Amino acid sequence: MDAAAKIACFANHWRARGSLDGCLDFFFEEAVRKTFGWKQWTEDEYTQFMTRQAEYFPRDFIMPTFIDNHDMDRFLYLVNGDKELAISNYKKSLELNPQNTNATRVLASLTGDKK
Repeated sequence: MDAAAKIACFANHWRARGSLDGCLDFFFEEAVRKTFGWKQWTEDEYTQFMTRQAEYFPRDFIMPTFIDNHDMDRFLYLVNGDKELAISNYKKSLELNPQNTNATRVLASLTGDKK
């Protein structure tokens, strides 16, 4: 089955079901960053968020998660408290790929730059 046929198959399944059965969980990534990276949330706030999110979506709703998979090393520098090394590596990431919107967003949050 070629890519177009796979897309058509997925679209037909979605239409027949009448609802979307899943989506990427970007809110999880943000919650992990706020709690363990930026220290903006307490662990209680993180737990409350995760509980509310689990209650909001149907049990069979598929929500794959990832934590900054393209920038994992930079995220780990941040979590380990090496903010300057994280900033340096996000800047390097942007030199290699200026369209990396995640790196742009995270770098702005780390440096306070509102561009």
